Amino acid sequence: MAPGWDAAFERSVEAAEAAGYEIVERSIAPLLEAARMLYESSFVAERYAAVGEHLEAHCDAIGGDLDATVAGIVLAGAGHSAARLFADQRALEGHRAAARELLADAAAVLTPTTTWHPTLAEVAADPVGANSRMGRFTNYANLLDMAALALPAGRVAGTGAPGHFGAMLTGHAFSDDRLLGIAHAIRAEPRWGLGAPHASGGGGRGGRVRDRRPPRGPAAAPSVGLAGCRAGASHVNRSRLPDVRSEHGSS
Repeated sequence: MAPGWDAAFERSVEAAEAAGYEIVERSIAPLLEAARMLYESSFVAERYAAVGEHLEAHCDAIGGDLDATVAGIVLAGAGHSAARLFADQRALEGHRAAARELLADAAAVLTPTTTWHPTLAEVAADPVGANSRMGRFTNYANLLDMAALALPAGRVAGTGAPGHFGAMLTGHAFSDDRLLGIAHAIRAEPRWGLGAPHASGGGGRGGRVRDRRPPRGPAAAPSVGLAGCRAGASHVNRSRLPDVRSEHGSS
């Protein structure tokens, strides 16, 4: 995590608690494993099937009109076997089952939106690594067919421009309205950062949150509740962050 972001996330959790949600920590390791599969599994073969032949036919444009990093990822997809694809599909199904269990009695998972804001130079030095780190808490949403909503949560002093911090609510597919209701409820708390929520496409420790009182504000949708819509028992899974510095350095 970027400097100061752990404390910023704690403030986001406190705001969710103040809005009436009980925080219960849970492991989100299966979600993080699924996120790694976006770049590190045979699923990249789908990209080759889509545009690989075009890239091979225009390889002279790679590094010019065609981005070299993107081309490298796509072309590497040709090297995966069908056996590897089936194995990865089984692994992903296991992660989907774990995600369903995580949200079985919960409305959402609460995490940061990302782990850092890299400079252009840092991205150029390690494009795949930088994007994987930025997508640590978002890359699993597409592969696991989950809904996600990002909320601006203020600024963190001393982190350089722009210093923005954001939180993320992730839930079951098509739970967008529920996530928006939760977002409006917790954004009403004074300690939450300013800004309107924006819908996004879709081993850590995490948790779920239970309502002690109904979400406040007219925008809080009635569907904000237990996954299964049992009235009066809303959970929002909270993620206590792993130490990503061991994987990505101290920045």
